[in-house]
Amino acid sequence: MIPTYNRPQCLKFALESVLNQTYQNFEIIISDNSPNDETESMLKEFNDSRIRYFHDPNGNADSNWDFLRHYNNPEASWIHWLMDDDAWRINHLEIMLQFYAAHPNVSLLASSVQVVDINLKHMYYFHNFDGREKFWTGDRTGREILIYHGNFIGMPSSVLIRKKFLRAGDNACWSSEDRGFFQLIDVSTWLQLLTQGDFLFIPEVLTIARDHKGKVSNSYESNLEMAIEYYQLIKRAWDTKTFLKTYDDLKKSIEIRFFKRAKKYLADSSKIDTPHPRIKLLQQMTDAMTVALTNGGVLPDFKIFPRK
Repeated sequence: MIPTYNRPQCLKFALESVLNQTYQNFEIIISDNSPNDETESMLKEFNDSRIRYFHDPNGNADSNWDFLRHYNNPEASWIHWLMDDDAWRINHLEIMLQFYAAHPNVSLLASSVQVVDINLKHMYYFHNFDGREKFWTGDRTGREILIYHGNFIGMPSSVLIRKKFLRAGDNACWSSEDRGFFQLIDVSTWLQLLTQGDFLFIPEVLTIARDHKGKVSNSYESNLEMAIEYYQLIKRAWDTKTFLKTYDDLKKSIEIRFFKRAKKYLADSSKIDTPHPRIKLLQQMTDAMTVALTNGGVLPDFKIFPRK
């Protein structure tokens, strides 16, 4: 699954990395919301029936992801996202499938990543667990995400998903009413998968990821949205006693994970002449979290979508 927007040369590199895989039994779905036909023209270089291309020039980033989340080939057993500015090592799929075959109870598998700049020059390696193979139960991994580390699993481009573990088969998110997650679609998906099985990290560097100023995830607005969406994730886990099962778990998730992120962006907003319209919502959530620390953990509902 490759969502793309207006960078055909990056997409070309990503697409070539898939077509050159040692494992070849796959289908490639490209969803494009570029306002022009440059990407479509580039794709004419490829003559491969496994590539399916969908173009909506009037769409936005949300609709691009939504289209792919709801696409379902019933013959497929696996789903793998690939961002259009990332790529895979030649044996990425083969190694991932071998690990899944050896660990049937694992529902979430991730690998190390080489981070490069826009010109593919090496910057650093993203290694979890000091580059060592690591197995954790799903319950422990979900708790670690919500309390301490956020998304230490990694980016979607480095994670292969066994489709049967997704709720409703093709809805890559934690629950139906939370489908609107955008900035944390990866984390909400990891949590859903972790309710179904365990986590395994493999140290091989199988993914190449670009780090550049154009990434949406580097913007103030996207980080603000992440703070808002973390409220929803913590509330979901606490209400259902999934991952956060004790009041102490909730307290830690608020003080360590939520406050650390939210208070930073609230403070940053005071330096902006025109504060972002979502700041008020984040302040309300922060107040609710503060009250929850004294009232036994009651967290109110907030409507966070549509985003404005």
